[in-house]
Amino acid sequence: MENNLRRQLIMLSKRLIYAFLIQLFFCTVILANSGNAQRKNIEKVKISMKLQEKSLAEFFNQVESKTDFKFTYTDNLVDLRQSITVVENNISLYDVLVAVSMQTNLNFVQVNENIHVKVKKENLKDKAVEVDQNADINVRGVVKDGTGQPLPGVTVLVKGTTIGTVTELDGSYTLTAPEGAVLVFSFVGYVVQEVSIGNQSVIDVTLNEDETSLDEVVVVGYGTQDRRLVTGAISSIKSEEINLLPLASFDQAMQGRIAGVQVSQSSGAPGGAVTVRVRGFGSISASNEPLYVIDGFPFDAQANQGNTGFSASQFSINPLSTIDPNDIESIDVLKDAAAAAIYGSRGANGVIIITTKKGKKGSPIIDFGHYTGWQTATNLPPLMNAREYNEMMVEARNWAWVDGNPSERSFNDPDDIRPGNLRVSPFLQDPIADTDWLDEIFRTSMMSNYNLSIRGGSDNINYAISGGFFNQDGIIESSGFKRFNLRANVEVKATERLKIGFNFSPSLSMHDRVRTEATGNFVQGSVIHTAISARPSFPVYNEDGSLFNHRAGGTPPFLSNPLFVTNELSEDLEIQRLFTNVYGEGKITDDITIKVLLGTDINNVTNLQFVPRSPNWPPFEAQVGRAYSFQSQSLSWLNENTITYNKKINDHEFSILGGFTLQEFKINRMDASSQNFANNAVETIGAGTVITSASQRNEEWSLVSYLARTTYNYKDKYLFTGTVRTDGSSRFGTNTKYGFFPSVSLGWRFTEESFLPENDILSDGKFRFSYGISGNNTIGNYSRFALLGNTRYVLGPNQQVVAGLSPSSIANDDLGWETSEQFNIGTDLFFANNRIGLLADFYVKNTKDLLLNVPVPVATGFTNAISNVGEVRNWGWEFMLNTVNFDSKFRWTTDFNVSFNKNEIVSLGGAGEGGVLFLEPPIFGIGQILKNAEGQPFSQLFGFKTDGIFQDDEDVATNGEAQPFARPGDIKFVDINGDGNIDAGDRTVIGNPLPDFFYGINNQFSYGNLELVVFLQGVHGGDILNVNKQSGGSLGGTTNQLKEATDRWRSIDDPGNGFYPRANFSDRNGNSRISDRWIEDGSFLRIKNVTIAYNFSPTFLKRIKIKNARIYAQGTNLLTITKYSGFDPEVSFSSNNPLLQGIDWSVYPLNRNFTVGVNLSF
Repeated sequence: MENNLRRQLIMLSKRLIYAFLIQLFFCTVILANSGNAQRKNIEKVKISMKLQEKSLAEFFNQVESKTDFKFTYTDNLVDLRQSITVVENNISLYDVLVAVSMQTNLNFVQVNENIHVKVKKENLKDKAVEVDQNADINVRGVVKDGTGQPLPGVTVLVKGTTIGTVTELDGSYTLTAPEGAVLVFSFVGYVVQEVSIGNQSVIDVTLNEDETSLDEVVVVGYGTQDRRLVTGAISSIKSEEINLLPLASFDQAMQGRIAGVQVSQSSGAPGGAVTVRVRGFGSISASNEPLYVIDGFPFDAQANQGNTGFSASQFSINPLSTIDPNDIESIDVLKDAAAAAIYGSRGANGVIIITTKKGKKGSPIIDFGHYTGWQTATNLPPLMNAREYNEMMVEARNWAWVDGNPSERSFNDPDDIRPGNLRVSPFLQDPIADTDWLDEIFRTSMMSNYNLSIRGGSDNINYAISGGFFNQDGIIESSGFKRFNLRANVEVKATERLKIGFNFSPSLSMHDRVRTEATGNFVQGSVIHTAISARPSFPVYNEDGSLFNHRAGGTPPFLSNPLFVTNELSEDLEIQRLFTNVYGEGKITDDITIKVLLGTDINNVTNLQFVPRSPNWPPFEAQVGRAYSFQSQSLSWLNENTITYNKKINDHEFSILGGFTLQEFKINRMDASSQNFANNAVETIGAGTVITSASQRNEEWSLVSYLARTTYNYKDKYLFTGTVRTDGSSRFGTNTKYGFFPSVSLGWRFTEESFLPENDILSDGKFRFSYGISGNNTIGNYSRFALLGNTRYVLGPNQQVVAGLSPSSIANDDLGWETSEQFNIGTDLFFANNRIGLLADFYVKNTKDLLLNVPVPVATGFTNAISNVGEVRNWGWEFMLNTVNFDSKFRWTTDFNVSFNKNEIVSLGGAGEGGVLFLEPPIFGIGQILKNAEGQPFSQLFGFKTDGIFQDDEDVATNGEAQPFARPGDIKFVDINGDGNIDAGDRTVIGNPLPDFFYGINNQFSYGNLELVVFLQGVHGGDILNVNKQSGGSLGGTTNQLKEATDRWRSIDDPGNGFYPRANFSDRNGNSRISDRWIEDGSFLRIKNVTIAYNFSPTFLKRIKIKNARIYAQGTNLLTITKYSGFDPEVSFSSNNPLLQGIDWSVYPLNRNFTVGVNLSF
């Protein structure tokens, strides 16, 4: 992917850095030339010269030094060493040139202020000296890059002259040049192109990327650096790649495009959560999310996570969705410790730096973008129809009845001798409906996006102002996401040495949420679980159009009509955000720069939920209506002060950065719930007559930091970078409040060595080495303190109960950072004139001092306390291969990346029991199914092993000693410990949710104005516990089941497919318990995106006064090749807990979308 990144970096970063300087320089040149508008004639210019047997080169130098004329010639045709003699005093230059022509094989032609040297042709009697009398003509046009984007700052020169100009922000230029002259178009990072004017007045040019150019710029912490001089592991994405996709959040653009960065869309809900992991999982209890830095402001992506009331889970939203992807110029990912250590205690999980678009010098340019499209579910597992469901219900009740006394009971026994829950007659009737409930709750939905921006600038001010609106309806009824955003980035040149700038960005995000999480005891709140489980024999509506009451129809008490969840339950989440930055940058000297930044990030979050009074709702909600409200207000402020010294002395170049930063975060959270509503007209907390809960929390933390970085290079060949940072955090104990985080990295560009001459095979090569330490401070704000909690005391002779406080946790003054120690070695190799690029990295990352709960003496009054114990190791390989397959009118590039990461828990330091820490997801009745053990990877799936199905009584008698309730048609479980019983002691590791490797492949084709992009993304390995299948394939005779369960064991003569056991309402054998039956391979290859676009010709657009126009159509998540039978292999139960991976349980699935759009520039 490096070539693609190189093209984006060159096109954008170089513009930002060089366009202003280039334009300023050439404007000076042009103004100087315009002052010399009077054209001189060599016949009227007098000159004196005394040259005896001197070289032609010296003659040219003397003429150029004594006149305003310049000589132009072709090096390999003109021999500058030939000897001439000219001894003249005050004669015309014309006569001097004639004399020289007679002594050589050269002729001379004057073109304005240039004298073109030509070789005499045999048999032709050309004049020795000519004066070209061609008239000047006005030429105009537009210069674009290979993707059709305008290129500002391109130098346009008349060949052999100093006549020229530079292109404006929209790529346009105008120029007066002699008829028949040649124009030369040049820009840093692009191939120089020459075009003969002829008699044309409009010349549009497309410049192709210069694959030999490596002068890229990447954003690092507190500065930028040339790509060729980078010694750390840094990857980048530019705006063109981000804007290719219809995204609610920019972090989705990184998926499959950066080696070492695994991006999973944990929820397909509009504005839903995205999980980003840089080089694996490093912490068990603290966050594994990277640090995001937006325009220099470190941003806590989890700051406003909070409870969502009834389901008691965290927001399944993506707080980064408040940022419009269209506003982003670049994303730079700092992966190793050498790159991330400059952020100290927050760099252990990697750092993602987001730079938003800025203004540039030039005429104002207005950009408008719009796309609209539709979305559908990628895969809906087929469910039993009404007839199949009734058959299963009859079987389940018959088997449960017979199992009670096999020798005396049969399927044919009448209902009047059976208990009520085992009667079959209701299911022998014709169903009143045949409803596919998944089809009822899912829909084809619309999405659209609008973005309008204006950018421009002058010598003293640059500005970029934008506004956007994004609207996405969810593929599940009643869900959706809207975002309104504005952004203004302005920079003012107050003096020659002082720049002042500010960033201002308000946004409003509104989530219409539908409950999909089936957590705790509130499985009835999940629309997906309800739709899978609901009886297909029930209709959706009554004859009067009201929702059919499933409970009145006999549905189990924990289920309701799925459309009640989507249509009548309401949950509105609103996020108001204001992000501001103000900075000043002053140059004390040419080498010393000081920068001061002040920033704030203000967030207001409101979450309102309402469950109306309804007979459709199960008794858990009391059928009296419930309301829940959560509100938070947070403020984060930042002050950064840095000083930079840059110096180059001969072949030695170095830079020194020093800084001091302060950051503070405060949040106020309030939540309350009530019930007993008189009606459904008013949904506020106060309308309920009973307040069931109310709480308020105020929290804050602060961070003070000192940082320094030194970079040095010798002849761009030997490279060194060293950083140190000291952080002091209020979150940690008095004895460990400050942490020290150093790093060092080295680079060797071995292709610059004299012993390796330039060749056509290896264009450029570099070795990189780095070592560093970074930290993780994302724990509770008050974990180090002895906290107090509410309690009740019984006092006095009357035994009166009074409210009071008691310690709820033990203090730990030694509580400190989790530290990540990382070693990285890598190489950057470019071949065939940089048409092939290979980047490879190997890393080892050890995270120590994990923050875990460990047992403490009972005498303390507590059973455990959080401490720094334990260690986790991640190691792996990353590869990026980029090729330019064709580079002509037809251009084809390929970018491929693949990442291998291994994970191991080295030590738990006494946490858990016997070196094992079990986790129980908040799923009703599922138990501790995640095992964290020393010597094993994170969160191994834990359950029973199986060995097929008992086929007959002989099979049960021979192999069923450990299962006393087994009958033919039941599951065989493996007695792991050999004690003759199937119990908890037989559980073992049954799956690993972590993938073996993940990868991405991007192919980009262009021909003329057409372009095609095909992007593939995939994961190999990573097991999934399909709890949806476990619930929908348990055959318990209560809820509906997956259609594939129709091929179940029915009898000895009809054993089914060997996977599904018999249906049984009682399930005394525990067939549905968590086992390897529900583990599936999560590998997949996805056609992530296909885009086809057409860029209109600039010549055509000028007629309608449009500078640039592009139309496109695209599809996302078009095809997924996988063996996984669920909704989608990418989703995971929880994005909030890093350890709850590989569990598919009522998760909002991803969508397939198709959009058409247009981009216009004016």
